[in-house]
Amino acid sequence: YKDIDVSDDEIRQYYDRHIDDYRKSTEVFLYQIVVNDKAKAYEIRETLVKSPEKFEELAKQNSISIEAKDGGSMGYFEKGTLPKDMEDVVFALGMNTISPVVVSPYGFHIFKVTKIKNERLLFLEAVKNQIKNKLLSEKLGAAYENFLTGLKGELNIQAKYQSLFFPYQTIKGEQNAETNQNVAGTNNTGAGAD
Repeated sequence: YKDIDVSDDEIRQYYDRHIDDYRKSTEVFLYQIVVNDKAKAYEIRETLVKSPEKFEELAKQNSISIEAKDGGSMGYFEKGTLPKDMEDVVFALGMNTISPVVVSPYGFHIFKVTKIKNERLLFLEAVKNQIKNKLLSEKLGAAYENFLTGLKGELNIQAKYQSLFFPYQTIKGEQNAETNQNVAGTNNTGAGAD
């Protein structure tokens, strides 16, 4: 397999054929605070509207979500990945604006967006290694299949089902009567082929 490689032309052709895979929707970098108590959520929101810079501090102190330890930082979310009720609020926010309180089965959420990446196309240079690895993996897989097919053609492999110490079954789970004849009466010490 040492001679198997992927050329720049192959990478470019793949990119051109799959260009839609490299279009990204709008993304936001999101922070959240989640609490169980409605009154507490409105109290926190009121504080944040006056002092948005306290978001991380209040998240660490009050939030019950897993990202509370990170100041409420959830990372980037692409449009279409959040529940609709949250997404409608989050993608309408301006940068560093505090959201209204959003109710979900998990509690009362307050969001803040700190970065916005608009809809865009990822350029070839940004995804070149990813494409190369994908194509190389496909080529190596095909080479291995060809290798196995070649071996099967060269070798005479015979399965002796009657030598098995258990009844042979097909993939559908039905016993294969022809290959199981007299299995119980044979004196086998191991499973496998002769």
